[in-house]
Amino acid sequence: MYKWRVRFEIIPPLLKSEIINGYDFKNDDENGKTYVDIFYETSEINEKLKDRHHEDEFAEITCALRHQSKIKKLLLQRMIYLKVVYSLEVKCLGIEGFDRQPRLTITFESKNDILDEDDSLKASSDFWKSGFKFETDIQKKKTLEEEVYRIANWFGLAEKQNDNISFILAWIAFNGLYSLFSRYNPPQNCRIGDQAKWKHTINELLNEKEAEAIVSNYSNLFDSLQSFDIIRYEKSGKEVKCNEKLKSIRNSTNSNYKKIIECATNCIYIVRNQVFHEASLTETEDERCKISKHLLIIIAMKCLKNFVNMR
Repeated sequence: MYKWRVRFEIIPPLLKSEIINGYDFKNDDENGKTYVDIFYETSEINEKLKDRHHEDEFAEITCALRHQSKIKKLLLQRMIYLKVVYSLEVKCLGIEGFDRQPRLTITFESKNDILDEDDSLKASSDFWKSGFKFETDIQKKKTLEEEVYRIANWFGLAEKQNDNISFILAWIAFNGLYSLFSRYNPPQNCRIGDQAKWKHTINELLNEKEAEAIVSNYSNLFDSLQSFDIIRYEKSGKEVKCNEKLKSIRNSTNSNYKKIIECATNCIYIVRNQVFHEASLTETEDERCKISKHLLIIIAMKCLKNFVNMR
């Protein structure tokens, strides 16, 4: 048997050392970094496994990739639990035992948001294990979990980009969420278009208190969104300023916070359509895409967490 050790660095470091699912996340007090060391064996020096990613990949690399994937899922669970897309990198610092040192990285750009949960891997792992109660079939549950990981990954890809493409990637992630939710909890009426699905998803996965918290905590984003001219045209050709509607609902004395979220998402949806379909865009395009992406991620991550926790 041939023994190997792979070391991963977790960026940013965790708040404390933890052992989760057999992985020992250790904080180095001297340099402030978090590492995960994994020890494993292969039967032959040039062994190749069936699940290798390419023909020239040896077993010690395949095993390292397996562990990296599992660590990534633990950190994606944490991201969903915290309801934010944060800066994340799982970096392979090398495989000891033989002279091959692949560099394996998964990266997400940084995001500073309001955390209202216990930021620990144990808390997010416990949350994940207690989730998906609405799916009792074991195989279907595994497939469902992979779909949720994929959605979270799309949000991560959106944060990796700095241009307007990042907004489109965020909408793709949101599209994955409301399409998935609508399969498990379809709208009651016969309308099955995208707009009906995302409205249904928001109304079902957010309660009024949660909607109020989003509107209150991120009022600056709502202010920015409603400052843009966001216009849709009815079939008759009539011009409707959706940003003015958002402003009106927010200024109402009897505010319905879920309606505010729905109206803001409708504005974001129109921005999405403009980016997709209009050849000539306004000079404020970059800024409105940036604001739309940030607000969409905040709304969608809360919905995604509530979907995992749905009963």
